Amino acid sequence: MNDNIIVDDFGRVTDQTVNMDNVSCDKVYEYLGVQSSTYKTTRYIGKETIKKNNENILQNSYEYDRGMVCKKTNINGDVEEYTYDNLCRITTYKKNNSVIKSYTYDNDGNIFVSGTNPTYQNQLLKVFNGKTLTYS
Repeated sequence: MNDNIIVDDFGRVTDQTVNMDNVSCDKVYEYLGVQSSTYKTTRYIGKETIKKNNENILQNSYEYDRGMVCKKTNINGDVEEYTYDNLCRITTYKKNNSVIKSYTYDNDGNIFVSGTNPTYQNQLLKVFNGKTLTYS
């Protein structure tokens, strides 16, 4: 439940009160880019922080490549990295410099996943007459 939302001059949420485990917390967003109303600015979040009683309980920093998250660092210093191909499809997911999953695609766009605990392999979903068909 959001009790309070504050937006900046660009209409971006900068601060909001959220309820986490029945405790009121403050969620703060810092954005990348120019902070002037005379210049176009970015919608990309550089850092998000959740505070409970003025103590940071969660903090993530983000870096982007071609508009996609390429690096996320949390409050503990854990780093997640993402790489993409020329069609902006994810190709690798790394955590703390270890490849967790690699993704490849065939000419039809089917995805192939390899790595630690892949959750799916080459699945194509199609909706036909309101029913989802899965091909594997």
